[in-house]
Amino acid sequence: MSIENTPYAQLTASFVDWGEKNINLSFRFKKPSREEVSKTTSLAQKKARANQDTDSVFKGFLLRLVHPEDKSEFEEVLEQHYGLIETFSNAIYERLGFQAGN
Repeated sequence: MSIENTPYAQLTASFVDWGEKNINLSFRFKKPSREEVSKTTSLAQKKARANQDTDSVFKGFLLRLVHPEDKSEFEEVLEQHYGLIETFSNAIYERLGFQAGN
């Protein structure tokens, strides 16, 4: 499927940073396949059981899903605000029917 035919959803995050600045971000993501979600979840669980950081797993997941035109800016933002890895990953999972803490 070409990028023109791939549906993307715009996800947003808003917060106040440590400098008291209001941050409002918006990026486009495609819907992950069941296999992508299963693989990501399985790898994250494996790393968590080994007491390893799971951020790299979810960062890779997000970078595979973010719109190509948004990717460079998204990578820069993740370097500054690493908590967004969890924020955007959770937003994608919630759109698939997953609920936090369940």
